[in-house]
Amino acid sequence: MTGSRQDSAAALVAKLEQKYERPKPGVCRVCGGDVAIAHTGGGLPLKWVCEGAKAKLDAGELDQAEHVEESAWLDYRPVGDARVMRLIALYRDAMAALPPDVKLESAATSTLASAASDCDESQQAMTA
Repeated sequence: MTGSRQDSAAALVAKLEQKYERPKPGVCRVCGGDVAIAHTGGGLPLKWVCEGAKAKLDAGELDQAEHVEESAWLDYRPVGDARVMRLIALYRDAMAALPPDVKLESAATSTLASAASDCDESQQAMTA
């Protein structure tokens, strides 16, 4: 790929990653421990809670309920798409395996751009 095509493909892949990557949780605001998904789907936002406290609560330690509730936070962003992220990983692996002197046709970049556009359109239709 020429420099400008490589740059545009890299920019497109970065845009797709930003859009479809699963949100990364922070840490529990109560104890600093790991957080995990407590609820997803059903038209509700993604709910993250303290992983340790939730495991204890699920095991019957009812004194952990307040910790779980205080650690909860809602993420209203659309949840990532693992299929798109896998496709990006496969694309990157394929690009890394090519010898440096191999030049890809512009069709590869335009196909990737078309796929991104289709994803945008389908995402907009889902949120409308």
